[in-house]
Parts: sequence; structure tokens; C-alpha cells
Amino acid sequence: MSDSRAIGIDVGGTSIKGAVVDLGSGAPDGLVERSVTPDPARIADCVPVIAELVARLRARPGAARLPIGIALSGDVRDGRHTTGVNLDDSWVGAPARDLLEASIGRPARILNDADAAGLGEAAYGAARGVAGVVVVLTFGTGIGSAILLDGRVLPNSGFGQLPFHGRPVELLLSALSRERRNLSWTRWATDVSAYLATVDELLRPERIVLGGGVLGARDRFWHLLRPTCELVPAGLGPDAGIVGAACFAADDR
Repeated sequence: MSDSRAIGIDVGGTSIKGAVVDLGSGAPDGLVERSVTPDPARIADCVPVIAELVARLRARPGAARLPIGIALSGDVRDGRHTTGVNLDDSWVGAPARDLLEASIGRPARILNDADAAGLGEAAYGAARGVAGVVVVLTFGTGIGSAILLDGRVLPNSGFGQLPFHGRPVELLLSALSRERRNLSWTRWATDVSAYLATVDELLRPERIVLGGGVLGARDRFWHLLRPTCELVPAGLGPDAGIVGAACFAADDR
């Protein structure tokens, strides 16, 4: 990528964060801005908060006309509408891109947040330069997934919804679910290893990249995992979604 910049926004269930991203290095150019996600996270309430955060970033020197990418916690079907966003039911079927662009006053691109993390990892992190299939899994409030083929993303994969003991796996093994179920790290890692084996069986990836908030406790569990294919930690940390959203905004393919 050329040494240019774009704005990346990552909309989560508890916080909305964003930065001007240097696309030459894949690092935020300046501080990451943050706002609290409205509770409940209705689209009508979230859009102004996102727009205000974007305005703060656009006020930085030279940033007023930078491309804008926004990662959302759910599927983006046609580049405009959202389906099954893990925020509030009001996002389902809503013309999210149109609403955001009207509030921001500038063109914007939207995508799934796990896909954004995958794009970031492909461009600058643990999936960079890996040919073939790479699966990026983010363990946080839920389990997000991105499937990459030669660095290009297959949008809106849902491997957090795979059945596991009769329920969607993210309801049992996400970072939040581990805490709520009071699972020991040993028990959690054992179950996660079984889940990773299923992902490996279904997709035969060259590599699985594990990321999300759970990596903050990596020293508590990584040695307990028993993967059946190459498993590596995500390289971009909590900024992966921001960086990937900025990449997506700047890529006009």
C-alpha cells in the first residue's frame, strides 16, 4: 500500500473507537478516539455518536477529506444494509450506510467488524503474506470470524454460530461467555481446541489467527491449546478493526 491515510471506525457493543490510520505502516496516526456505545444501541442513537467521533477525526490536520470505513458488529449484505447486527434489532434491514453518510456528510464504506480485523491482519499482521486460506477468529463479547483467501476476505462468515454442544459456540466460548460461565482456563482451552479442530476440518486453512479481547490473558491459556493446524496470535491487538476498516475505505476494488 502507498503511504496514505484513511479513517477507520470500529463500532462495538460497549465502545465506539476510531483513528486516522497511516496505511503505509498500518498504525494509528495519532491518538485513538473513543465514545461510549449507547445502551440500548439503537441505530438512531448510534449514528450521531459515530458521526461525532468521525467529525473529531476529520478535524485533524489534512484529514477532512480522507476515506472513511466503519466496521459494524454484524453482517453487511449489499454494502448498505445491515443484517443481524449484534447491537440492537433496529439495525436489522436498516440502510446503515445511507444513514451514516447523511449524518457524516461524506461518503463512507461499511463492513463486518471481524472482516475488518481479518483485512487488517492480512495487510499488516499475522495473516500478511500467507497464501491460501487463513481464518481469523476474534474472541470477545462474541466470536467473530473472517475467512481470507490469498488476502481477500469472504464477507460475513459466521463461524461464531457453529453448533457446539447444541448451542452457537459463541454463547459458550466467547471471552464474555467464559467469564459468565465461570470456566477455568483449562476447561475453556480444552473446548476451544475442539472448536478449532472443527474449523480446521471444515476449511483446511493454512493458518488460524486467534485475536480479540481474550488475547489480553494470553499467558493464562495459550500453552493449554491443542490446535490441529498452525495457530498464531493476532498481530494488531485491539486496533485490528480500526486498521482493517481504514484499509477497506481506501480500497476502491
